[in-house]
Amino acid sequence: MRLKKAKLENNEILQPIDKIYFVICNSCYWCASYFGIDDLESLSGSSSHVLDCPFCNSHNTELMPISTDESFRIEYSLTRGMEIEFYKTNKVVVRQQSVNEQYVMP
Repeated sequence: MRLKKAKLENNEILQPIDKIYFVICNSCYWCASYFGIDDLESLSGSSSHVLDCPFCNSHNTELMPISTDESFRIEYSLTRGMEIEFYKTNKVVVRQQSVNEQYVMP
């Protein structure tokens, strides 16, 4: 009986993460990836929105579900602002970086 319980606990740990979200604040453009969170409303201070921005405390956040076969790349440029590109099957295109650009990859 003890062996079965340990095996069940190990199976629960090894289950793949199937809930991934890209979260962005539309006020200050803070962004993050959330992995394996079943109840995002538990992170919210209110029921009228899903998440408060931890950077600017805005209620203007947006959630985008990301499939397990998708990835994304964020590019920031002083001249063009922020660009987000999404890819299927995790095929990320590597581009040359100019002096004023920064890359952030999950």
